[in-house]
Amino acid sequence: ILLLLIIYLIVYLNSKRLKNINIKLEEQVAERTKEIKNKNTELEKLSVVASETDNSVLIYDADCNLEWINEGEIKNFGYTLEQIWETFGTNLTDISFYPKIKEVLKELKETKKTIHYNSSGHKISGELIWTRTALTPILDEKGNIKKIISIDSDITEIKIAEEKITNQNKLINHSIEYAKRIQTAVLPTCKSLLDNVKDAFILFKPKDIVSGDFYWYYTKNEKTIIVSADSTGHGVPGGFMSMIGNTILKNIIKENGVFEPSKILDYLNAKINSIVNKDSETGQTDGMDVSIALIDKKNNSLELAAANQNIFVIENNKLLEFEGDIWSIGGVFNEDSQNNFTSKKYTLNKISNLYFSTDGYYDQFGGENDKKLMKDIFIDLIIKNYKLPMQNQKIVFETFLDTWKGETKQTDDIQVIGIEL
Repeated sequence: ILLLLIIYLIVYLNSKRLKNINIKLEEQVAERTKEIKNKNTELEKLSVVASETDNSVLIYDADCNLEWINEGEIKNFGYTLEQIWETFGTNLTDISFYPKIKEVLKELKETKKTIHYNSSGHKISGELIWTRTALTPILDEKGNIKKIISIDSDITEIKIAEEKITNQNKLINHSIEYAKRIQTAVLPTCKSLLDNVKDAFILFKPKDIVSGDFYWYYTKNEKTIIVSADSTGHGVPGGFMSMIGNTILKNIIKENGVFEPSKILDYLNAKINSIVNKDSETGQTDGMDVSIALIDKKNNSLELAAANQNIFVIENNKLLEFEGDIWSIGGVFNEDSQNNFTSKKYTLNKISNLYFSTDGYYDQFGGENDKKLMKDIFIDLIIKNYKLPMQNQKIVFETFLDTWKGETKQTDDIQVIGIEL
């Protein structure tokens, strides 16, 4: 009886253990079945995406042999899988249009990260196509590449648009370069200025090929007029304003014989307002900031006038700053007024140097804190270097500016003129 009880107990315990094992197995089977269903659902979704997307999807094995393509590849290029094999081969290195594909694959195997590149090729019809490719490695549990997926997006329209823009930019730049040639031809040379002064330099640096800054001078009967101007804007608009200003100055001084700096500014202001700003409906006006010096050797005098600019003078080895009137040529504050501008006379033989500068030099950003250079630094450069030959001074101003600017883009047109009398 005891033996039967023991046998019964053993059978009962084993039966219970097997039942628990079965329950666990059933739970595992149910969980695994659920996982498979979820994966099948995801695979079904991925299959729909891969089949229906307009992008080309190609799957390669670990050795870069093509195994599968989607409908998007056939739509984009016209080749079936078999036609790709027959026409190009089975390996990605033979199929890809990208000339550096071997380098890409090397990087892919080293980094095991997605790589993007653009390439151009031809459809089965011969039509050009540009694609943006994302080449992605699929890794196994050990981190080894088991598949490579290539997804190609058609960017042909974008590339064609880029090419059109590039060609248009070339035409525009060609026109602007030609405008620069015209502007350069119109501007007088520093060599001609040296015929009437002891020494001089002109630092002229347009921001965008052509400049809104310009300079002009004219000599007659021992009187030399020197003009430094900064027109509204820069680039092409500024270049047009500089040409207009140049033409008006010739008319006022050469043709009408006006030599008094303040009167030149009055006439220039009236002309700019009548020609450029006469139809302004927005209230915004175009004009220029101008400095003018009259060197009168016969009367031993220097006369200065300026519209919203300052002129720097070295008199008896001391720097003096002539502050011009606060309004600009063509400005809204004086468009209906006459004889607004004032001038100041100096004894010529007491003056050794003159300096003109547009605000482009002062306003250039740079330095350690990426701030404006400011006028005080410009004045300090004059004080420290005014006794040097003018060409040496030009090098000082230009070198300092380039160092200050560094990698920062040029802020505005820049023009600095130095004259030794």
